[in-house]
Amino acid sequence: MPSVTCEQVVAAASDFLDDALDPSERADLDTHLSSCENCPTYLDQMRTTVGLLAKRPGVQVPANLRAAVNKALEGGGESEVAAAAYEAHSSELFSIASAIDPARAEDTVETTFVRAMEEGSSAFALDRLTEILLDIADTPESGAGQVESVYDHSGSADARIASLDADGDSAELYFPNFYSEGIDAGAFEESPNAWGDSHFLSPEADVETDELYGVVDGALQDLTAFDAAVVTLVDIEGTSREAAAQQLNRSAEDVGAALSRGRNHLRGSVDSYVAS
Repeated sequence: MPSVTCEQVVAAASDFLDDALDPSERADLDTHLSSCENCPTYLDQMRTTVGLLAKRPGVQVPANLRAAVNKALEGGGESEVAAAAYEAHSSELFSIASAIDPARAEDTVETTFVRAMEEGSSAFALDRLTEILLDIADTPESGAGQVESVYDHSGSADARIASLDADGDSAELYFPNFYSEGIDAGAFEESPNAWGDSHFLSPEADVETDELYGVVDGALQDLTAFDAAVVTLVDIEGTSREAAAQQLNRSAEDVGAALSRGRNHLRGSVDSYVAS
């Protein structure tokens, strides 16, 4: 991929950070990074964003949720299986539900277990519970799923960038703007901010503040249910891409695309907060 542009680096940034690029793609991006003033800064922003997610305080499953689930499943034939599944998976399911829509998280998890009970014992496997939860969370009442994809991920940087909507005219996700023509085509219109110089994100600053994580949580809610689930599993819960793909019953490419969309939007949200 000769003559890599900044736009292409940004499109592949998430895969770059996860070492998920083909060697030839990574080599081409490395060549660009060695001579670009802006892309290393952008990658630092993305790296910091992923780090913030990893340090994000975990959500606690409300104590009354177990009682609500037990009451809802009372008398069901799979009560023992349901109880074991709740013990094993409620924390992860509640974390995903909270990222998608915190106001509905308890109801979403409770309804997930009710539907699983209706299906039978096989529905209490983690992958099926997650599938049920996303189906519930993606209903119109959830408010999730309203933001369109910025671009489609198809496995190569060239193909990824072909459908990138850098101007954001068909999506409301944060994404940098690039020159579309002329000798600067594909270059940043504005240089990325160096967060290391920020009061909020300097090494001495305490980034784990309610205000900053409120920004992160709000940005997670902008994502579709699937994208929020992927970011939660991989960057917050520490699940591998492969395990997340298996749990969500989606391809590795789908998971990679969701991570890129989610991380870029979260990066932009944090950047907007830092610059304000």
